[in-house]
Amino acid sequence: MLSRILNGKANISAEMAIRLSILLGTSSELWLGMQEQYDLWQAKQRKHDFVVPLSQPLNKQAKNDL
Repeated sequence: MLSRILNGKANISAEMAIRLSILLGTSSELWLGMQEQYDLWQAKQRKHDFVVPLSQPLNKQAKNDL
């Protein structure tokens, strides 16, 4: 499982965060925080064109999609 985490193929669960913290003498919050930062970074890399800020009026097509 550790190999999968290191290769970016698995996420760090709460249980794994506890195990890593015991093994390496760190806190489990550190590991979960790093996972959260990585997840957020990945989400920011994707396009979010379908989200329209509330301050902008919807165009005709967007209104029809609702």
